[in-house]
Amino acid sequence: MRQAAEAVVAAWEGGSDVTPAMVALKAALAPAPKASRGPRIGTKNEAVLALLRREDGASVAPIIEATGWAPHTVRGYLAGLKKRGIGVEVLKWVKQIGPNKQGAETE
Repeated sequence: MRQAAEAVVAAWEGGSDVTPAMVALKAALAPAPKASRGPRIGTKNEAVLALLRREDGASVAPIIEATGWAPHTVRGYLAGLKKRGIGVEVLKWVKQIGPNKQGAETE
């Protein structure tokens, strides 16, 4: 970066075109692009993503069991994944009914 700044000063003092030197200086000052990284190891986020990546996916119940979250928190987390650009496909809906909360598939 220092060399790019010195090149701008030298071009300015020398009376030559400073445009190429300014372009180089702007490139040197630009923030580095953020590296895309996965979730930190050992987090609830990693656990949920691992469950969702399984071949048969995961329902809300195993995610609740793995994280200790309430059902509405799991649903909110899944909605947040969509906002972050991580697609989650719903394969089937299961309505919890009865005293033992047994599932009844709906279409």
